[in-house]
Amino acid sequence: MVGGTRGAALVMVVLALGCSARSQLSPELRWSSELASTVKVVPNVSYGPRSRQTLDFYLLSTPVPPPVVITFHGGGWTAHSKEEMNLEILPYLALGFSVANVEYRLAQEALAPAAIEDARCALHWVMANGADYYVDPTRLVLAGGSAGGHLALMAGMVSPDGEFDAECGSVSVAAEAGRPVDAILNWGGPTDLEELTQGPHARDFALAWLGSESDLAERARRYSPLSYVHAGGPPVLTVHGDADTLIPYTQAGRLHAALTEAGVKNRLVTIAGGGHGGFDGEAVAGAMAAIQAFLAECDELEHP
Repeated sequence: MVGGTRGAALVMVVLALGCSARSQLSPELRWSSELASTVKVVPNVSYGPRSRQTLDFYLLSTPVPPPVVITFHGGGWTAHSKEEMNLEILPYLALGFSVANVEYRLAQEALAPAAIEDARCALHWVMANGADYYVDPTRLVLAGGSAGGHLALMAGMVSPDGEFDAECGSVSVAAEAGRPVDAILNWGGPTDLEELTQGPHARDFALAWLGSESDLAERARRYSPLSYVHAGGPPVLTVHGDADTLIPYTQAGRLHAALTEAGVKNRLVTIAGGGHGGFDGEAVAGAMAAIQAFLAECDELEHP
């Protein structure tokens, strides 16, 4: 999710999604107590050789290994960290998913496409090693907000063994061959980077990440999710505010139209009057209910 959604709103969301109540504590404390008793945190697991190529596991204690959501933080590829996602992963835990919360290289360390490469390597690593951490890597969802939404889309939509996989080193991509991820949850992520490099929607953070080489337009297209829409791709649910002044809402609409034309299962959840994240509790609750319904339609996620 994007833009500093408050913890209280998220607690309301997970309560609305059916958390159990078995004590005399308040609903919020009941939920916190029950969830805390079933989650094991394994921080800073390396998925690659570089210092920022780490992820934090939030692992549910369940009778069988649960499905996993791989999350990517936002920040325009130039800022923020996985630790700032701690509150935003709670609804996924409440829905019965363990979480792998990914750190990746920012523009100050490496320009595009380094963050995409890291997202791909994290995906490969979880597919290859997730079972060792008691998650089911055959039931896997990618999620992120803003730049993290872009990375979730790119990680799930590009072809295995493509240009973004060369940096994965010893991590085998064999686990992904022939099997796309089960779903992608995109909270306000940019889908057309070329639009963010010129004209009225040009953004400094996009230019800072893409660099200033003469082939900027071509690279922006190559690093855009819209360039990778294809028949048979993973289902995509996009949440986007129609008053977003940072990433144009029209980008979400164009992705929705392209996926629909390609025959890819997808849904666009529009937050009326919503900006770039920071949605109120009611809007977040509605979006999470839509996500819950969307994921329930994925048989692979429902049946191990």
